[in-house]
Parts: sequence; C-alpha cells; structure tokens
Amino acid sequence: MNADYSKSIKCFVLLLFLLNPPILFSQRIPDKNVGDRKNTREGIMDGNLVRTLFKNHGEVSNWPNQPSGEWPKGSGHSYVDGVPVIVQVETQDINGKTIHPLETMYREFVDLSPELKPWGWAPLPGYFNPDQNSPAMSDNRETWPASWPDRPAEWAGHWNGFFGKNQFNAQLETYFVFDDDPDEEFEFFPDANDPQRRGVGLEVATRGFQWSNVLAEDVIFWLYEITNEGTTDYEKALYAQYIDWGVGGTDDSGDDSGSYDAKNDIAFAWDDDGRGTPGHWSPVGVAGYGFLESPGNASDGIDNDEDGMVDERRDDGIDNDNDWQPFSDLNENGVWDEGEPLNDDVGADGSGPFDLRYTGPDFGEGDGVPTAGEPDFDVTDPDESDQIGLTGFSIFPVHFFELWNDEENWEVFNKALPPRDQLLRSTNLGMFFSSGLFPLKAGQTESFSMVLMFGEDTEDLVRTKKTVQQIYDADYRFAEPPRKATLKAVPGDGKVTLYWDNLAESSYDRFLQQYDFQGYNIYKATDSEFLESRVITDSYGNLTFRKPVAQFDLKDGIKGPHAIDINGIKFNLGNDSGLRHVWVDTDVQNGQTYYYAVVAYDRGFTERSADGSLDGIPPSETTAIIKTDILGKVESTDLNTAVVVPNAPAAGYIGPGLPSSTQLSHSGPATGYLQPLIIDPDLIVENTTYRITFSDDSPFQIDTTPRFMIENKTRNEVLWQDLELFESGQNSPVFEGIMMRFYNDTTVSVLDSLTGWLVGRTDYQVSIAFDGLFSSRNIGLPADLELRYADTFIDTSVQLLFGQKKIPTKFQIVNLTDNRSEDFMFFDLDRDQEFGPGDRIVIAMGDSAGKPPLRGSDFKTSWSLSLSVDPEISDPAPPQAGDVYRIKTSKPFRQNEYYEFTVQGQKFDRDKAKNELDLIAVVPNPYRIAASWEPPNRFKSGRGERRLSFIHLPPQCTIRIYTVSGQLVDTIEHDKGIADGVATWDLVSKDGMDISYGLYIYHVDAPGIGEKIDKFAIIK
Repeated sequence: MNADYSKSIKCFVLLLFLLNPPILFSQRIPDKNVGDRKNTREGIMDGNLVRTLFKNHGEVSNWPNQPSGEWPKGSGHSYVDGVPVIVQVETQDINGKTIHPLETMYREFVDLSPELKPWGWAPLPGYFNPDQNSPAMSDNRETWPASWPDRPAEWAGHWNGFFGKNQFNAQLETYFVFDDDPDEEFEFFPDANDPQRRGVGLEVATRGFQWSNVLAEDVIFWLYEITNEGTTDYEKALYAQYIDWGVGGTDDSGDDSGSYDAKNDIAFAWDDDGRGTPGHWSPVGVAGYGFLESPGNASDGIDNDEDGMVDERRDDGIDNDNDWQPFSDLNENGVWDEGEPLNDDVGADGSGPFDLRYTGPDFGEGDGVPTAGEPDFDVTDPDESDQIGLTGFSIFPVHFFELWNDEENWEVFNKALPPRDQLLRSTNLGMFFSSGLFPLKAGQTESFSMVLMFGEDTEDLVRTKKTVQQIYDADYRFAEPPRKATLKAVPGDGKVTLYWDNLAESSYDRFLQQYDFQGYNIYKATDSEFLESRVITDSYGNLTFRKPVAQFDLKDGIKGPHAIDINGIKFNLGNDSGLRHVWVDTDVQNGQTYYYAVVAYDRGFTERSADGSLDGIPPSETTAIIKTDILGKVESTDLNTAVVVPNAPAAGYIGPGLPSSTQLSHSGPATGYLQPLIIDPDLIVENTTYRITFSDDSPFQIDTTPRFMIENKTRNEVLWQDLELFESGQNSPVFEGIMMRFYNDTTVSVLDSLTGWLVGRTDYQVSIAFDGLFSSRNIGLPADLELRYADTFIDTSVQLLFGQKKIPTKFQIVNLTDNRSEDFMFFDLDRDQEFGPGDRIVIAMGDSAGKPPLRGSDFKTSWSLSLSVDPEISDPAPPQAGDVYRIKTSKPFRQNEYYEFTVQGQKFDRDKAKNELDLIAVVPNPYRIAASWEPPNRFKSGRGERRLSFIHLPPQCTIRIYTVSGQLVDTIEHDKGIADGVATWDLVSKDGMDISYGLYIYHVDAPGIGEKIDKFAIIK
C-alpha cells in the first residue's frame, strides 16, 4: 500500500471514529424493542459432551426437566439444577433514596409483581423464528429470524455469528438478547428520553458456544454483553451468577459440597458419597462454573488483570495488545492482491475468501488497518479489557439467600472472598459468585464470559479451566475441524451401507492458514451419543477419545500417533489407508437400531520453538450430533450422522440388477475394466442407461491419471465431470444409487501370454524390449501391433541417427489399435535388407501419437524387436511372406473411451412372495424381558420402549395377534413397500394395556398372496 493511500485510509477511519465511535467500533447499539415474557424460548446446547436446557432470558438448566447439566451427553447423569444471570447496580430512585435493583430471571424465589408476574429479564423479539419453540441455533436454519435487528439487511438469511456473517467457528452457537424492562419494582426510570422504559435500562446480548475439539469438549462457553441503554450513569455495578447445584441428579441434591479457586476464577461442586440417581451410578464427576472474562474497569488506573496494560478497553478503536495482523503483502506492492493471506484483515463481516459461505469483499477487507468486526480487535478481542476477575463468593444451602432480596444480595456480592475452610459440605448446595464493582455509564457495554465445565475430579476440572482460558484468551481461535461430510446410510439384510461426499476434503483452516484435512473416522454405537465408542483414556484415566470402527486417511505419509499429546494420549492419524467414501458394515443384527457418524479430522499442527522444543495443536474432529427427546426418540440427525435399522426386505423382493464387468458395452482399447456396484437400491431407476467417458490429453495416451465424466444417457444429463482417476481400485462418487470401481492399467507393457506368431510356421523367436540406446526417449506405446512379412518391399525405415540410412523393407509394423502404420528404425547389421537374427527394429514416433519422427527433433522410441534361433534346431525355418507376429499390450483408459450400461430397478414378484410365506417369523421368540434393540431410557430408571418384530412380511398385509383362547389383542397394518419386510409391535394391546406373559397366536393376511399362522411367547 503506498504511503499516501495508507495515510488516507487511516485518516478516514479516525474521522469516522471521532464522528460516531459507537457505530464504527465495538459499543453495542441497543435494540429499540423491549423484552416480553411471551418471547421466552427454550433450547438445548448439545454440541459436544455437555448437554443442557437453557432459556433465552439467560437461565441455564431447568430443574426437574432434563437434560440439566448432563455430562457426558447421553449418560443421563445430571449435575446442575439451574443457573440465572444477575446484574445489580447502585442508583437513586425518584425520591433520592439509594437503591440496588437486582436484575435476573429464574424459575423460583425472584421478585414478582402484585399480579405475580416475574420482574426481571425477558427476551427481545427478532432474534428467533417466532414460529419455532427454540432460540436461534447455528445448526438449525429454521430457528433463525427472517432478518436480524442488530445487523445490516445483507445479513438476512445468514447466521449472525460472533465470528462474522455465516461464520461457524464453533460447532454449535446460540444467540439471543434480553433486557430488564419488565422490572417495575422501584420508582425509577432509567431513560430520560423514554419514560415507559423500566428496570435499570440494561440489555444483554448473549451467546453460547460449544466446540467438539477434545480440548474443549467438556465445556459450554457463555458470552454476555451488558449494555446500559438508558441515560443514567452507574458508578457502581456488579455481575453475579447464582448456581443451584444438583451434582449426581435432580433427586440427589442433598449431599453436594463445594468450594472455589480464586486463582483460576472458578467455583465448583462435587457429590459427597460419589453416587448419583437414578440407578446409583458412579463415579460422579466434578462440575464447575468459572469466569473466562469478567467486566473491566478502564478508569481506575490499575492493571486489574495483570496483563501489562492499564485501563485497556474494547470500545476505543485501538488494538491495545497489538495482536491484530494485517494482510501479508507477499509481493510488497503495498496493496492486497488476490491469493495473499488476509490474516485478520477480513473486513467488518469477519468473513474471508476461504470461508464456506463467503459472499465477497466488504468494508475494511484487505485495507491494512483494523476494522470493527475483524478478529483480534476491540469486541472480538477479550484481552482488550482490564478484567477485574472473581471478587465475591458465597456458598449456602439453597434458599438461604433469596433472589428477591436486593439489599441483602448487594451486601453478599460485595463481601470479600470467604476462607476456604469455612465452606459447606454435604447439603442442597447453592452458590453466589460475583465480579465488581465497575462503572457502567450510559451507552457503555461491558462483556463477561462464563464457562460451565465438567471433569473426572478437581484436578481434571482445573486443567480444563486452564486450557479453555487459553482458548478464550486467543479469541476462541484454535484450529478448526474440517467441514462435515453429508452421510447417507442404507439398511440391508444383515448389513448397513454408509456413503458420504467429499466436501470435508476441501476444508481450509483460517487459524492455521492451510488446507489440513487428513481423514475420516467412522463411529458406530447402539446409543445416540456414541458413548460405547468412547473407551480410550488419557494418562489420568479420564475417557478422552472414541475408538472408530473404521478409519480412512490420505496416502501422504502422515500417519500414526500425532506428535502432540493431550494429557499423555495422542490422536491416531491413520495408517495411509487411502480415502474411501463407502463403507459396508456386516457386523450388525437385523432389528437393532444403530447410530453412525462419519467424522472428518485434520492433521493438527506441529512446529519447533526457538529452544528446539516441540509445540503444536492436536488434530480436531467434526461433531456428530443426533438429537433425541427425553425418551430417546430421534428428533433430528446432523449432516454426518445417521440412524438405521438393518432388516430383511419384504417377501417377494427382487433386488436391482447391474451388469457384470464383462457385460458393459465398451468403446475403446483399454485393457482395464470397470465394476458397477449397487450402493443405494432405492435410488436405482428401471431401464436407466449410464455412460462413463474418459479424457486424456497426453501426447501418447498414457496419462496415469486420466479424467472421466459420468452421464445419465436416458436423461442426457451430466452427473459428474472432470473427475481424476488417480489409482487402480478407485471408486467413483455415488451417483443415483450406483458406484463405479475403476481398474486402470496405468503401466503399458507387453502381454506375453497374448503375444506371439499369429500366422506362419517359423522357428524364429521374437524378443521385445526397450532399446538401451534410447533410454531417454523410450515410452510404452499403448497399442496392439503386428509385424507383417511380404515378398516385396512394402515399407522403408526412417533415418534419425547420424550415419543411418533409409532402408526399404519387406516387412512393416501395423498399429491395430489406431489403424495406421508405425515408423521404425532398422538396424540391419548384415545389410541384406532382411530382418534376421542379430538385426533390430525400433519403433519411432514424433512428439505425439500419429506424428512422424524427424531427424534432429525430440522424437520418441518404443518397442525394440529382435530375432533369435534356438541353437538346438539344426535347420530353422525363417519367417515367410504372409507371416504375422502380433504384439498385445496393456493400455490405459484414453481420450473418448467410454463404457455404457443399463440398470434394472428393484421389483416385487408375487409368486416369489407366495413361496416365502414360511419365512415370516417373530423375533425375538421367545421374548425375554427386553431385546437388545430396545432403546434405553436415558433419564428415568427402568427399561426403555419394549418391542418385538415380525420379519419377512409381504409389502402389504394385516397382522392380528390373539391370545391362545382366541381373544384379539392387537392389529397391525403393514404397508412399507418392497424393501422393508418388518413390522414392530410395542407389546401394548389395542386397549392401551401392557400385555402379560404367555403364549400368543399371530395371523398374517396378505391379500393376493396368502396367509401365515404361527405363535410366539412372552416370558420372564
């Protein structure tokens, strides 16, 4: 950037700041709307191993509903009964009386109006889809509003991410805004310009974040931005949170104990007897809440957070800690050019060219100066705040302090930290912890961030806090996992087929500034949270990694354990297996529900520090989220997850038909072959014709990595094009339920078994090789050739070497593949113009196939032919006119070569169905208490849903179940199509009653096919 241009930009930015600093920089512009309880929505954070309910007025967890602070996700183990957000200020009411209004919202013991309506926080409209019951969640577009009140119009339809427009740095993010307008307890009016505004004029923009990275998988980050949107300055304000612990379960709150760690700014609790409910589960871990960022005091002249900066702010338009990085000017021309790393200089929307949903340059992008909204600057940089940390802590039995008692709570929040030896043990435990005092002027925004976290024990919790503090201090910017693959699972008879796309393989990590995809791990479980696969522990014995059932990684030499460990354990990068996008699981049981995830991971990062020690970042995996309700019923799956039940098809089912490799219509000379495979039978359409066409622009049609396209000829539609074939055995992308496997002969060689004298009775033997004289020019000619003899001169050799002559010959070389004669050099040692023992023929070509070789040019050579005679033959017969020697070679796929085939769809055969009626059965039979495929009840004691299955049913039939005395118990109508021959029964009668133990008769009636009568038993 030239000096004048740079100076102009800086002057422009400074002018904007002087004219309107709140807009350009990080002070939040308050929303003109006010909160209302009718806007309350409840959601679930479940982006890693922590799962909990939350409400969009700031309340986390919701006793006795579940999940409430559940960890690990899917276990049903609960740790938290509720956490509300508290902000309190000191001011004077209209009569001059000093008051301390406390703003919060909780399910109990809060201030109520005379009409018994809660005073305190209420959500603002506009930050969620009013037709949905959930707050806005980054992973569910249906929960987003049509437009965002606090963003420009061009953000409509895009995620309002903390990291920028459509930025999904976190695996799960929620965003909502609430204020204190409903609080009318005091005769106080915070906004002189709006006499209708009540409370103390506070608005809180809130975000929750979860990452699946193993370093942060046990925590939820909560970020709050408190804005004083009134006209009243508050010299004294504080932030606090109340925690009602429920460590060990909602019915096990009476034996909790707790403490705090002022050095690490955390409060934590544990279960005294180490046993939880329901089920008396053990061991019970430790739960904690901690400050990651506390409000700052930028006016006391003190370095409160001991970071070397005094009174730093996140709203001053200054990069206080000098960690913002401009674009890398690689060509040193003073301006950003396409292809140069932008680093932090990505513009006000926080989005750069490598982001998945980048929509183009915006204000501030690539200008070399910090812009509000960019990483590491003002609001996005927590280090630019003079944080005061944890200043108050109280521990007490629940209800000892009530949230409606403002004055008492003000005194409690401002007390010094108590001695640790005076803390409570084994009670129904509540905690206050606070940060203050700090000024909150009119228009001022203060940020604070909390983390809900879990550990196996206190030491594990402290390690986690230190780790996530480093992550937060780096502006949440640690290595991002790859994008998610889109997975589809296909149930079969005794198998499940998974296939997925390759989107993850083009992932770019903005933090590391590189494409770092490495491979896929496949996880499988019979529980929706994949807890069965989480079996690998670290050196402290804490469960850390999941064990995949299959792993596929790039063939790039990056393999084995990663160099950087996590508490003594290292991530396995794979064994250079090569990538695949289809995997078939045959280790399954029909009727069992299986949960699958195809998780992409990156290669991590390593480097040597100045002292030679090894530093780096361990690999990251994408999340795998399957949302279930309290009974375990699947509500939704993520892109890269699937739920599937393998089962036999219906009686009379005939699967789709594909031709074999040898039955494909083939146009071209290649000696390789293609193998069509059925991946998804439901997608195969009857009598559809496909064509796979190759392209090769190499001079001699010997490219080892030709390209290909796939067409649906029936619809005249190109499905895939310009794909690279880089190895033999490679699979194509799955197209319309089919996959092609390619076996390409990439090395051109003589096929000895097919090569020899085709015509003639000569005893002469032909040797074929490359001539060492032309080692730098030799190439394998991918063609079938014939050496043909005549009784007259029919060709002439070429003259390419010094001293060499053109020689008329009574033989010629014919290229059968390309239908032309080939030029050749003839080394006629005895100069008799006959090709005999001791002579050599060397095929010669120009600089590309079909071009004649020219002396002095870059001509090429191929096969060298020589004759020999077995010395034991006394009177050998030489070749005669009309004799032919044929040379067969292997040949790669080449330009315009294609394979074509037609598929047949799956069918139903009525006669076949009649013959398969005897296969109808009940499984399990007898039914013993519970079958393995019954889903567990994750939050209540006892078994989950009971069920048995009728298998091998015709596509349409009626099942009637009777007692042995002939009383009708239930009727099931089965109509699932030809691919699914299973009907399940919940063991509940038509009257809604659980059935009793005993023997039962079932009758299957399939119109037009037949009937089946049999029995099954229910036993203890």
